[in-house]
Amino acid sequence: MNRTIKITIIALVTVLSALLIYLVFSNYKPLSDVEIRDQKRKSDIKLLQAAIEEYYYDYAVYPDSKTGRIIACDGPCIWGQPWEYGGKTYMERIPYDPLASSSYLYTYDELHNRYTLEACMENLSDKSLQKTDYTIWCNSGLVYKVGSK
Repeated sequence: MNRTIKITIIALVTVLSALLIYLVFSNYKPLSDVEIRDQKRKSDIKLLQAAIEEYYYDYAVYPDSKTGRIIACDGPCIWGQPWEYGGKTYMERIPYDPLASSSYLYTYDELHNRYTLEACMENLSDKSLQKTDYTIWCNSGLVYKVGSK
């Protein structure tokens, strides 16, 4: 190959690489602190849901609730502490809200053997959230909510 063609190919590859880098990073938007905390909340809720379903598998009933907490740790479980019951560890550490001033909400309906697990969210533009009437517990009025299957 002659020298002109080599230089032209190198220039073309360089321009295409620069264009590709521009296209990838021009759409990049770093997550805000609010979005990062909300992502953690959703992840925590999914982990808790898996542990609750495992408890259901073991006992054919969901754990009871009191004051928004799971009652299956020889009393109320404490956010941030292990969830151990009947000689089994369901979670090494029950997740807690990234903001110390908030917590997750677990409620159990004994009559229908169902539960809901909620996290108060901060990102008001997240379309996947549900409205809640518990504005004393959740100032934003928006929650991420999961429940029994």
